[in-house]
Amino acid sequence: MQDVMRAICCCFVHKDKDETSNVSRSRSVDAGSRGSTKPTPSTPPSARIPDPILPSQLSREIWDAAYESLEGAEESAELVERYLGYLARVLAPDNLSAPADLHDRNKRQEYMQRLVKEGQSKVSRASKICQRIGTFADAILAIKPIGDAAVTGIPQAAPAALPWAGVCLGLQMLSNPAKAARSNLEGMTCVISKMEWYCSFTDHLLDQQGNKSLDQEMEQLRQKVIMLYKAILSYQMKSICSYFDHQGRAFLHAAMNSNEWDDALSKVTTAEDDLLHRWHNVNDITAQKLSHQRVELSKSMTEQLGDIRQSLWDFTTQQRQFKRDQKKDRMLADLRFTNPQDDLQRIINEKNETLMDDTWNWILDDPRLTEIADWGEYNPSTPRMLWIKGTGGTGKTMLLIALIRYFSQQSAVFSPSLSFSFFQSNTRLDNMAAIMKSLMWMLLIQQPDLMSHLEQDYQDSGGQNPFSDVNSSVALARVFGSMIKDAKPVLFLIDALDECDQGLTELIRVIANSVTNSNKVRWIVSSRSDVKVDEHLNQFDAQQRPSQQTAASLVQIDIQHKEDRLNRYIHHKLDELKTSPFGNEYTETMFTEIEEQVRKQSDNNFLWVSIVFSDLKDTRPEFASKSIPDFPPGLSKLYDHKLEKLMTKHENDPERQQQCKDILKVISLIYHLPLSLAELDMLLPWSKKTDCYKSVQDCNSFVTVTEKMIYANHKSAMDFLKNQPSALASCTIRGHRDIFNHSINKMPTVLERDIYKLGDWGIKSSEVVQPANDPLLEIKYGCLFWLDHLHDAVVQESDPDEVTEMCQSALRFLESHFLHWIESLSLLKQLPRAIPSINRLKMGKIANTVLRDFLNEADRFIAKFQFIIEQAPLQLYGGALVFCPTQSIIKKLFWGQRMPCIQDVLGPYNRTGIQTNWDAYRQALPRCSWQPKNVSFAPDGRMFASTAEKSIRLWTINPLTATATFSQSLSLPFSEVTCLSFSPDSKLLASGLISGNILLWSIDSAMGAGALVQTIAANTEWVWSVAFSHDSSILASVSREKIHLWAITSTSATCTCVLIRSWMSFRSIAFSPNSRFLVAGTDDRSVCLWGVDLKRGTGIFIKTFETMGRLVRDLAFSRNGGFLAAAADSLILWKINPSTAAVISETVLGRAYSVAFSPDDKLLACGSENGNIIIISNFRSGAMNAKNQRTFQGPGYPVSSLSFSPDGKMLASAFLLGPTLLWALEDANSPNLTGTLETPELDSNAKPPIDALAFSSNGTKLVTCHRGNSVRIWTVDTRISLWKEFQLDGEHAQPNLEFFVKVAFSSTAKMLSLSTVNGQLFVWDIDSLPESSRNPQPFHMLKRDLRFTELAFSPDGKILATATKQGPVLLWDIDLEMKTLNFNRTVFSYTMQIYHLAISPDCRFLACQAWDNWIEVWKLDEADGIPTRYQTHESFDMDAKLEFSADGRSIKAGSEVISLNSETDPLLAEGWSDLEHDNDGWVSRGGRNFLWCPEDFLVRYAASHQNGLALVQYRGQITYISFDFA
Repeated sequence: MQDVMRAICCCFVHKDKDETSNVSRSRSVDAGSRGSTKPTPSTPPSARIPDPILPSQLSREIWDAAYESLEGAEESAELVERYLGYLARVLAPDNLSAPADLHDRNKRQEYMQRLVKEGQSKVSRASKICQRIGTFADAILAIKPIGDAAVTGIPQAAPAALPWAGVCLGLQMLSNPAKAARSNLEGMTCVISKMEWYCSFTDHLLDQQGNKSLDQEMEQLRQKVIMLYKAILSYQMKSICSYFDHQGRAFLHAAMNSNEWDDALSKVTTAEDDLLHRWHNVNDITAQKLSHQRVELSKSMTEQLGDIRQSLWDFTTQQRQFKRDQKKDRMLADLRFTNPQDDLQRIINEKNETLMDDTWNWILDDPRLTEIADWGEYNPSTPRMLWIKGTGGTGKTMLLIALIRYFSQQSAVFSPSLSFSFFQSNTRLDNMAAIMKSLMWMLLIQQPDLMSHLEQDYQDSGGQNPFSDVNSSVALARVFGSMIKDAKPVLFLIDALDECDQGLTELIRVIANSVTNSNKVRWIVSSRSDVKVDEHLNQFDAQQRPSQQTAASLVQIDIQHKEDRLNRYIHHKLDELKTSPFGNEYTETMFTEIEEQVRKQSDNNFLWVSIVFSDLKDTRPEFASKSIPDFPPGLSKLYDHKLEKLMTKHENDPERQQQCKDILKVISLIYHLPLSLAELDMLLPWSKKTDCYKSVQDCNSFVTVTEKMIYANHKSAMDFLKNQPSALASCTIRGHRDIFNHSINKMPTVLERDIYKLGDWGIKSSEVVQPANDPLLEIKYGCLFWLDHLHDAVVQESDPDEVTEMCQSALRFLESHFLHWIESLSLLKQLPRAIPSINRLKMGKIANTVLRDFLNEADRFIAKFQFIIEQAPLQLYGGALVFCPTQSIIKKLFWGQRMPCIQDVLGPYNRTGIQTNWDAYRQALPRCSWQPKNVSFAPDGRMFASTAEKSIRLWTINPLTATATFSQSLSLPFSEVTCLSFSPDSKLLASGLISGNILLWSIDSAMGAGALVQTIAANTEWVWSVAFSHDSSILASVSREKIHLWAITSTSATCTCVLIRSWMSFRSIAFSPNSRFLVAGTDDRSVCLWGVDLKRGTGIFIKTFETMGRLVRDLAFSRNGGFLAAAADSLILWKINPSTAAVISETVLGRAYSVAFSPDDKLLACGSENGNIIIISNFRSGAMNAKNQRTFQGPGYPVSSLSFSPDGKMLASAFLLGPTLLWALEDANSPNLTGTLETPELDSNAKPPIDALAFSSNGTKLVTCHRGNSVRIWTVDTRISLWKEFQLDGEHAQPNLEFFVKVAFSSTAKMLSLSTVNGQLFVWDIDSLPESSRNPQPFHMLKRDLRFTELAFSPDGKILATATKQGPVLLWDIDLEMKTLNFNRTVFSYTMQIYHLAISPDCRFLACQAWDNWIEVWKLDEADGIPTRYQTHESFDMDAKLEFSADGRSIKAGSEVISLNSETDPLLAEGWSDLEHDNDGWVSRGGRNFLWCPEDFLVRYAASHQNGLALVQYRGQITYISFDFA
């Protein structure tokens, strides 16, 4: 429906070319006849031919005749007068008055022309809001150039303006359809769209001019046209007058009289039929053309528009059922929190109320609603937010439901989209994220084109739901803001803002932003008066520019003082009372007494009235009025009365009475509704013996049961129960302690490993299907909230022994079921809830140190592995448990719960390559490909930014958990980011690009969102560094030999100065804290200092600091300006005078690649080239020692960027390769944390990083080739032990330089072959090697000007295949007895460099894969001894190794299987070693993922055999995982 008006334009009738040309020729003849004003001499005066009538003149005459007929008729004279009044009021400009005598046709024509011209302008302005109406209107009004004709000064030459004035008003009806009935809109659309067809009749009438034989028929035809025009004008007038007469009530009145509108339209169609029938008598051909045009017009409108009467509600329902592509269906499914249409019906059912027009239709006459619902001409002062406020129980929800129904019944073709939702406290709908999902879901259903705004988030999340994590509200707000900018008109309604328990301020900010960014958005919200929506908007405006103020767009309606509403409601309830079991016994006197008493005590509260009348239905009439005084005024007192009445009802059944108390006590204590009956059973001690359902029904004054779910009747009922009424003091349920105990006792009976019996350890959460009999259903509430109840129980409990017992119970549960509990949270998609609950409990008064230690472990475990657990729940027992620190409590307790196929994790010297204890870093953010990476905290501490390939990633920070959640990706398809810098006010982010441009992004930290505002063309090749001045007015950028200073405003960036130093190339830059100085690091061991004038945007060179290293990669000033640090291979620290920049002292502290000061100047952090991060706590002393420094080690690559959080408690570090790490500096001093990872450098037996490794075919031996010249051979069994070791000398065998290229065992593990970078090829007999040696003698050594890139032994060990960088594959014969290696033949490949080789078991085939991914199979046993190409195949996995099946009939390349005889083979063949490790960290077997390495476990090389996998990290650690797949 998005281009519905364009579809209408396709329906307009234009005469075919032949007909048009005939009319044109006729007019040319007429024009020729008018050329002479005198008759020819041969023609007598009595026989002169009269001047022919112009089509426009005839058209005006007929329209005027129709109008005057209506004006003169008694039954329609008043209608015409009102119609003219509305024409003047709506269309006439201030300087145009209606002529005194509108009976004069010429004056009326001129007046109508002016109105039409002004109407065109008004419709054009309205079209800026509603594009559909604008497209329709432009097409309609473009058909007749009325405005042009009006200025010609010849009214007689202009078409009739009379009907077109009605068209202009009709178009305004369509642009603001809320005031019109759908049946009326349909009729106006038909009439307006056929106006050109109607006006064409006069042209056809002129075609018969001069045919005297048809004069009588033509006169009758003319009368039929007048009758049709009269019917058209009458319909226009009735529609316009009804529309403007009734204003807000039009819909209600018209909806009840839709048949009348149908009858009025039928008069037009009947007149059309009569005219066409008469035309057949005059000219059958013309009549047929006209009939055909009408049929085609109607058919086209039906096909293009569908049913104009279709309501928004029906349209939304229809669109929900519409089948889309899988991707869009997935997006909608992820956003569908609930269906708001179902929520609306559920709320009505729960309230058990009937919507009566008299109780709510008063608001349709309110001018404030009328302005909000007016989608006509746009005016900046037009209100766009309506706040309906009142105290609890005043009918706000039912009023919103009535408005939703009202707007939902409008025409879907012309009306704005409608999206709504309802807050409900203590339910799933009590937070901003849930409401935003509902609003966006409904909007996307109606405007599916907006789904494009979700695509980037799905791409960034790897196709997973980007709105399911702890930061979902931030992501939703950002995407919503983007959608709104492109959305067509839409009206949003939200009920009960006061029931928003989480994110209210952020939601109002979203509302304000949407109004600021789009004039096509309207909001209607309701809440209690204490929400203070206006104050929230004022706070928002205080942070915005004057042009973005929103508070003025808000209007308010306080329904508390609408007493007439309550009177109508009481009358409605009295009418319902008449239908009660005793209804026929009531008298009018009784009704009067009840009405007076209820009105007196109700305090204008609808809910109070509803509760009282609910009781009166079961009360005999003679006691009804007497019982009303028993209902105390005020909701709280009334609830107390109802509770007392409930207790009295069961005073003879103490057990039932106690059960009701327990249920209400539980409801008062829980944190979330709705609650299923099964969940309630878990929380009640007596539920196994007695069904709680009946007792829940007894409590219907407070709760309602719908489809086995328990809901609160009203927020006021929950407020009453939470205030702990005295009647609930003597409950079996004593408080949070009992809720905790019942949860902790029930969960162990249900929780277990793989509770859903998935059986697939690598299954993604998006692939998990909830079982029909979900075992988590009954314990769901306990899983989510048991920790919170424990916290509140500990706070409330005064008995220390009870606290001790609760803590012991919690510890016993965690020590047995921690992983099972986390699995359940992941399956319930509630894992982000765990960390806040754990931290809340940790910060409480927990004296049990063992429990506190476990909570610390649990906190670290979830923070580190949250990403993989959320994405793949069963990786709790895989990647999370395998890579958990070896000495952690969790690993020790739950190692037996690991995946069944995992046997053990080993490593050389009993070091597994996995850290011993937890690191100081809290979180590893997703890694990206190699490139210089940067991180930067926003100065307000709410977010930080990191670079990732061709994008900038924005993250929101949770300071309590010291973790970050992905918020938005700012895509840069055209270049990579080189540097980042936030402005000090956190409103801008500058990013330098390789292309030489600088991008400025506006930042909304509260929403975690950014948007590109301008691009600065620096006209350079590479922007190395950017920095803002302290007042955000100047941005400095470094581009090789130039430093640019840019004056920054919200809309522009102007270069004010270019700083240059001869022969110097700059790399880094920094402002002093007061921006008086600017320093820049160079490539030639120096730092240049300039003085800066911020007002002028200029700089003056002052001096140069010499450094000890090469290029100066990074610079940083301390917060007080007293120190300047430079990372120039060495870390250089200058103590300077902040006022003059004079150097006081200089200290060289160590090696550094990046540097940063903490905000409080207590810490100096420097990152090194080997990945170490050194934190110096007393840098002012000028010394580094064990007392004032602590070293943390990253993944092994240079630390390219460091950034402290504004509070100094977190440090973000980026590396040239690997994940961005977030370090919690407060945790760094914990005795349970290690400052370093296990690294070979810390081991006296360790060797430099590994460049190549390989397993023997049986997995008993592992060879590692280390950087430099060292080779080690290990035996692999229950442990990895060093067997033999030797070194090779050579010109390239230098420490820290790559020397070895490839290494391979023969199938029997008797021979070892390796190649080096200088073209050497070695083959050894392993058994003959000594345990330790230098340059051991191989039985063959080859030195060629070739680089051997791949090695492979044949299964029998008699052939060695070697691939070279230049392309050919060389085959060598091996003679073990003679210990010789002889060249056999060359296999010429047509591709270039070969990466993988494999020889078949029978040595008949050789398979090789080249860099272009083509796999070639060569046959080696040809008679002439020359290998021939046997088969080629394009592969899709370049990194997958090649392997022949045991029978030699198939080749496996990763997950692909290639058959050598074109027969279909199974995916896995017996005997294949099918363990693979991919770049995403997944370990797979047979193409199925089953083990996921976490983000911080960076694998450089992997080698596998059938039951084992060796992973080598970048620092050289070896992790060997043994498996048993039996």
